Amino acid sequence: MKDNNILKSLYILIFSSIIIVIVAFYGSKLEKTSLNNEEITPYDTGWYDSTGKFGDDDVIIPTKLELPKNTKVRISNILPERYVEGMAISLRSSFPNLRVFVDNIKIYEYGHERKLLFGRTTGSNYHIFRIPRGTEGTKITLEFNTYEKPMSGKISSIEMGSKVAILTNISQLHLLPFLICILIFIFGTIFIFVYGYMRLKFKEGKSLLYLGFFAILVAIWSATETKMLQFFIPYQFIENIISNLSLIIFPIPFLLFLKGASHSNNSKGFNILCTLFIIDFIVTNILTFIGVSDYMGMLPAFFILAALSVGLSLYTVLKEVIVYRNRDTFVLGISTLILAVFTILNCIHCYFFDATDASFYFRIGLLLFIILIGFSTFKKMIVMIKIGLNSGTFQKLAYTDILTNLKNRTAYVQDLDKLNESLLPTANVIAVIFDLNNLKEANDTYGHEIGDTLLIAAADCIKKALMDCGTCYRIGGDEFAAIVKDAYDITFLECMSDLNYKIKCYNENNVIKLEIPYGYTHYNPVTDRDLYGTFSRADALMYEAKAKMKASHIKVY
Repeated sequence: MKDNNILKSLYILIFSSIIIVIVAFYGSKLEKTSLNNEEITPYDTGWYDSTGKFGDDDVIIPTKLELPKNTKVRISNILPERYVEGMAISLRSSFPNLRVFVDNIKIYEYGHERKLLFGRTTGSNYHIFRIPRGTEGTKITLEFNTYEKPMSGKISSIEMGSKVAILTNISQLHLLPFLICILIFIFGTIFIFVYGYMRLKFKEGKSLLYLGFFAILVAIWSATETKMLQFFIPYQFIENIISNLSLIIFPIPFLLFLKGASHSNNSKGFNILCTLFIIDFIVTNILTFIGVSDYMGMLPAFFILAALSVGLSLYTVLKEVIVYRNRDTFVLGISTLILAVFTILNCIHCYFFDATDASFYFRIGLLLFIILIGFSTFKKMIVMIKIGLNSGTFQKLAYTDILTNLKNRTAYVQDLDKLNESLLPTANVIAVIFDLNNLKEANDTYGHEIGDTLLIAAADCIKKALMDCGTCYRIGGDEFAAIVKDAYDITFLECMSDLNYKIKCYNENNVIKLEIPYGYTHYNPVTDRDLYGTFSRADALMYEAKAKMKASHIKVY
């Protein structure tokens, strides 16, 4: 079976495997396999307002506390009558400080005794605290104090169970989204590595760099939203800073990627938006540092810029597809449309509804975007690599004599010019000129095939003799040259002696003989303006040797 058919079969097998898993999952009745046999009990009911802030005694969890700045609110409940060893309570809250009291005794505190260099809030966090023994049937009170009104005081579902069971449940809940973030991060890293290769080899591939940075930044932001990093980063405010910084930055590489992928005249719009995001980054961090605002307080500015970016992206892609009929942007258009739809859904979900996972929709859209764009971009890169390899072959041919595989006259002139640019009076350079005698007679008598054989043999002898001390060229039909740099005279003379020996060995084993007169001389700054002058003197010495050789009546045939 051919490789192409095997590859097609592999695609079919992978696709079939996915279908089988999906059918097996939805078509079977089965129980979940759990690594944790301990139960987690919802603790959402029975809560009441103990400060009179709601106007209604009952508090329905999950809830969102719309409170003015620096306002405390307390919600209370009664602990179960039966105590279970190691019993703990978990909840996730958005941006409040939290104190927990059991029977009016404080058992947990978060966010009250801290001094943050950037901002006044630490973001959305999981809080897990143990219930002391002997407190069964007593009152538990959660006291919140919020700073920022937008999305402030959000309380997710409250659960009760052992600490191990709670941590296991949190891990299972966020593991898949976290793995998706890791996958996106890996894609981004691969894109950057491929960019490095493309840049090194072909001076191309900036689109991969932008796409790689975009994927990595979004993966970091999305991973912080899963709160799985809370298991690895002990300081939640650092996680919150990382989340907000990556959120503000990631639209910039995306806009640069889209700008490079399109052929329309919207580059000015992309540049303006990139500049505005940079300004937003600077202003947000300055205001956060001096305490005038916070990252959450500056989110509306980001959302406005994000909406403008989505609009410009859709406009550019549609223009490319409809007006310019650019087929290369079709996949980009579909991918951008998918990402835009999921981004809008995410903004609505984050700003107006439950924002427990603030990047749920965006993460799905991003994964689809990365898969589609990554596949399309890699296809283009493979084509570029093939073209680059071909161009490398053509470049090699441009500087190589096809028959003898020595460097050709173009390479000879290029190397001489390069040496002349940095030529010093003390330079140790030897110019050597060779000539193959009687080539025309050999072509006329035995045919050009024999003449080519003589040229190849001459090149082989010259190259092998001078390989340790110089660079050899075929500069004409029967002419060769060598540039010898920084070689001791005794070393050079040994090379020339080896050349004579190789010619002798060839002639002893072949009917048609080689006859290679040559001339060489050192660069002399007094007589030579440059190395061309040196080679001119070497050429004259070669013709003297050629005349003497012919005058000696050595019979070649």
